[in-house]
Amino acid sequence: DDFADVSGDQLGEDDLVDVVEEVIDVASKWRSLGLVLRLKVAELDTISSKNHTIATECLNDMLLAWLLQRYDTKKFGPPSWRMLCQAISKPTGGNNPALARTIA
Repeated sequence: DDFADVSGDQLGEDDLVDVVEEVIDVASKWRSLGLVLRLKVAELDTISSKNHTIATECLNDMLLAWLLQRYDTKKFGPPSWRMLCQAISKPTGGNNPALARTIA
């Protein structure tokens, strides 16, 4: 599923609460989800050390970094619900296609 029917409109920092509420069930996979969302390993390491591996806090900070576009948006595009659903459904991301479909 490429989630072509899901909004590709750009998300921003003001969308953080909505995004976190939708994906909180995959908090334990925050790091792999961050990689699929194209955040750099160094960014994820900083988040991990800051939050002492508390998954929900790491998820919040990772999603904020994504929404603030701390990755190559020219290559991968801006943050969007479509991009998030694609990442959540991938085995290397959230590995939760059912959740991705629910968000869609």
